[in-house]
Amino acid sequence: MNAEKTEEKNNTEETVKETVEKTVEKMAEKITELQKVIKKTNDKLNLHINRKFADIKVLNKRNEWEDYSGKFYITDKETDDMLYEKTLKHYNTYFKSSDWHRNKHLAIFLTSFKNGNEVKKQMITGKYKEKKWIKLI
Repeated sequence: MNAEKTEEKNNTEETVKETVEKTVEKMAEKITELQKVIKKTNDKLNLHINRKFADIKVLNKRNEWEDYSGKFYITDKETDDMLYEKTLKHYNTYFKSSDWHRNKHLAIFLTSFKNGNEVKKQMITGKYKEKKWIKLI
């Protein structure tokens, strides 16, 4: 009878141990998922906090600045267009006709937390032309 109780107690302890281990594993997975969500939320919050705007204010009779026109923000589309133009200008200046970057397949990517990586344009740089050297005597 004692042997049966001891075996039953051991089985119960093993079952409890397995249950606790599974619970801890599930909790660790949930914590990892929560960390990813918190990081993404933090990134979005930082984007919002760092967002710039402009407005027009008027100097009133008391010599204080007060709102006059409202706030102006740059939209995501406008930001994308500016970034694309800046990157394209850099490509045209340094890569397009450079001997060092000949025969390369390049692409301009716009990357954001919201949309991930987006290919905006693919380009192939100019062909390499072998230069003829003049032999000096």
